[in-house]
Amino acid sequence: MSYARFDDAHDDGELTEFRKRLAAEVRVQTGREFVIFQDRADVAWGQNWQQRIDEALDVATLLLVIITPGFFSSAACRAELARFLERERALGRSDLILPLYYISVTEMDDPAARESDELARVLASRQYADWRELRFEPLTAPKARMAIARLASRMRDTFWHPDSGAVRPAAARERPVTAAAAQAAAAPARLPGAGERGGQPPARGSAVSLLEVAIGHGGAPGRFRVEVVRSPAGEASTEAALDAAALLAGRAQFEQALLVSGVAARQVLTSAERAVRDAGQALFTGLLGTGEVAGLYRASAALADANEEELRIVLRLDAPELAGLPWEAMYDPGVGRYVCRRHQVVRHVPVAAVPPPLAIGLPLRVLGVVSAPHDLAVLDTGRERDQLTLALAGLTGQGLAELVWAPSASWDNLQAMLLSGPWHVLHFIGHGKFDPDRDEGVLALVREDGRADLVEASRFADLLRQARPMPRLVVLNSCSGAATGAADLFSGTAGALARGGVPAVTAMQYSISDQAAVAFARGFYAALAHGRDLDEAVSAGRIAILGTGSHTLEWINPVMYLRGDETRLFSLPPAGGR
Repeated sequence: MSYARFDDAHDDGELTEFRKRLAAEVRVQTGREFVIFQDRADVAWGQNWQQRIDEALDVATLLLVIITPGFFSSAACRAELARFLERERALGRSDLILPLYYISVTEMDDPAARESDELARVLASRQYADWRELRFEPLTAPKARMAIARLASRMRDTFWHPDSGAVRPAAARERPVTAAAAQAAAAPARLPGAGERGGQPPARGSAVSLLEVAIGHGGAPGRFRVEVVRSPAGEASTEAALDAAALLAGRAQFEQALLVSGVAARQVLTSAERAVRDAGQALFTGLLGTGEVAGLYRASAALADANEEELRIVLRLDAPELAGLPWEAMYDPGVGRYVCRRHQVVRHVPVAAVPPPLAIGLPLRVLGVVSAPHDLAVLDTGRERDQLTLALAGLTGQGLAELVWAPSASWDNLQAMLLSGPWHVLHFIGHGKFDPDRDEGVLALVREDGRADLVEASRFADLLRQARPMPRLVVLNSCSGAATGAADLFSGTAGALARGGVPAVTAMQYSISDQAAVAFARGFYAALAHGRDLDEAVSAGRIAILGTGSHTLEWINPVMYLRGDETRLFSLPPAGGR
């Protein structure tokens, strides 16, 4: 609500009371909680007043303007209206500003004065609610109550869509929005579910809203420029502080914290989780929690919730050191939860074009590769193989998936297996590392003499092209498969494979426990075999890890690299078909 504070003070808080009654009336008419932001009531002690107002304007989907002489003489009020008018135009809307004519104003009534004031022309051209006589009526009077009900009905009709079942969910109360989320505003960044694409079977995935964020070097060391490239709520940019060097230096401690979290038994926040949470909060502040970008993130989340859509956060990392940070650990202190537990996080690999979803018949064919060179540290690969087989047993028994193990992990044998395809997924179990001398991730295959054959990710991508078609997905169950260097954005194994042509790569950022690896595979492949998109499958894998223990943080480990925007890798036959 945009108003002159003196007007409210002069009328003994009448505007504040009006705001409360209007919000309550909308709730009565919709059955849903409705929040109207007011600076006097909603700026907490100690908060930066102007920053809080700016954040509210960035998130708001309707601006209620209280027209008085004081409003027109206030530079702050005029700036609020001008700022929101730009946002309304950017969204292609003309109904998101609701004027309430409270006290007569020359700029509204005199054509000559109106002609010289652009903001007055805008307000006068809108259908405003005339409250000048009602100003002197008690808000409990029947005439005032009926006027409030009519105003609430107008808001309801503007924003209420029965198919969504909500104006704005109560769960989003902490988000500082001025009115209900406008569903039409979400259209520019909304992706359809699987069933909405022409010629495809009924929807199996969910409708998705995209929040695509680019981050690169800023104007000074430790500063990064953050830009929202597209979102349901528009575009924005800011510059944020982030100590990437310190976060990278703490990689070993972060990895250890993830591993020990699975065995934590205390009910309080452990020191390990506190370290992870602190790092996650720093990452969140650097990417999504600063300036106008923070407002757009809140607005996008609210819009996705109102539309009952998933929010996919697409990261475009434009500085090599940023690729090595655990963005999947972002922690939002405003809502007290990790971003990845609620939304999907995808690392974007820019490409000119991506192939359409691959039409396949069930079962989903998975080529399993176990590599255990005798000159490297011994891995319990037999157990890992058995665990993956067990994780997929239910799916293979239903004919939804087929798991075939390569006889060996030599280059020649893998080439022969790939030529004998088709293979939809390649699942690699073995050693992997980042080689700082080559500045590239490597996978350890096996030579004829049983020793390690360290293969760069770029060469491994060439090998995968022997398959027809190339596997749409590679899953790396190798330590540090997603680790990167400081000179190349996609130097890590996962990033290099994606850049080399694999449509999607899922890998682990750190070492992962056997229990978490099995849980991830079970949830991940089950979602894929049931026609879910890749980001949904990764989320299902994270949830499966979460089920291994109430304190585990290993669900942070999986990383997804994606070429382009298409997360629907496979086009499956309709239910009941093969």
